[in-house]
Amino acid sequence: MRLRQVSPSKNRAVRNRNTAAWLWAIGNSLKVQYDAVATPLPTRLAALVEQLETQKAERKIAAYSFHRPPG
Repeated sequence: MRLRQVSPSKNRAVRNRNTAAWLWAIGNSLKVQYDAVATPLPTRLAALVEQLETQKAERKIAAYSFHRPPG
């Protein structure tokens, strides 16, 4: 029984097609993420996000102060 060998040019064509699909998927994902960031938030929503981020930072400071040994 003989094994059929695939020519290097056919292997390269398959690899290039797979690479192109992979790169397209990455590019498409980045475009979606960029578009989401580029869309401005409504003023009220932006204020709520800022408030949540401030509260998160305050909780981190409080947790650090609580766990820090007295010195």
